Amino acid sequence: MDKGFTSKSNIETIENSGLKFIISLHRNNSLINYEKLKSGDKRLFDGYFEYEERFIMKSS
Repeated sequence: MDKGFTSKSNIETIENSGLKFIISLHRNNSLINYEKLKSGDKRLFDGYFEYEERFIMKSS
């Protein structure tokens, strides 16, 4: 999804529908929880993939 689609309401609606999705967020978005990154433990993530030399991490 595009950054312009991002809103708390839209994300909650999609999550409640059970759909899986990827959405681009600005780094300072309040929906991002950086706690897993701070720990340095990659086992806390459900998975990741590389896109354009950047790692995209999934956390639930």
